[in-house]
Amino acid sequence: METAIARVRRWTVPGTATAVHLSLLRPPREEVERAFERETEAAGQVEETGLAQAGMARFAESRKVRE
Repeated sequence: METAIARVRRWTVPGTATAVHLSLLRPPREEVERAFERETEAAGQVEETGLAQAGMARFAESRKVRE
């Protein structure tokens, strides 16, 4: 909600945005909750595979080689 309000304030002249404008920018709460659930699930899958840790380890190792 805060992000939507900030965008409206940034892109419009003060006093021209209405509640109707804000409702167009704000997705339904259920949609937001489902998106958070999908992100959490995807992050969990990445964590389970070890991909993130492997990538970070490769990056850290590559930095040691340069030094």
